[in-house]
Amino acid sequence: PAYGTAAEVLSRAFEAAGRWGEAFDALVAAFEPLASSDAIHPTPVHELLARAEALAGSPYSRGEACEEDEDFEDDDGGSGVARPRASRVCPDQSDDPRLDLRRLEPAIEDAVRNLRRRRLDNDGSGGVVLQKAGQVLLACADAADSDARARNGASVASSLRQRALDLLQQAGERLGVAG
Repeated sequence: PAYGTAAEVLSRAFEAAGRWGEAFDALVAAFEPLASSDAIHPTPVHELLARAEALAGSPYSRGEACEEDEDFEDDDGGSGVARPRASRVCPDQSDDPRLDLRRLEPAIEDAVRNLRRRRLDNDGSGGVVLQKAGQVLLACADAADSDARARNGASVASSLRQRALDLLQQAGERLGVAG
């Protein structure tokens, strides 16, 4: 847990400095151990996936990457030190191959399995995480489709897209939303 926390703090610092690729690298490093952790909880999974979407500029992030925020968070989390808030300027994703949500795909699968194993996917919080995981996997499928079209090859994204749609359907069921 300490490594993941340190990596998340480093990611936020890189993001605040406008170093998008390094911020995403650190976010991946924070998410991977969380996904398989015995102490997994839906909230940090959702938060990291939302930040990943924002950094990568996913069309499913609902503009989270472009908000203007204040320089520091009001809540110091009990540490006595105000945390710098990540700057929410839209990064130019086209330049940096590190800003690829597909890097998170194996860890997302691990996190979903881990949440299910611990029965943390059965309530509203679990449903929200499944929805966010589905959105990220849809963005991954879109990227895979785009790459396949660029190579004039067959799409390898259909199974990924189906997993994402299954997660979104399960999220709707958990949240009581009609599909």
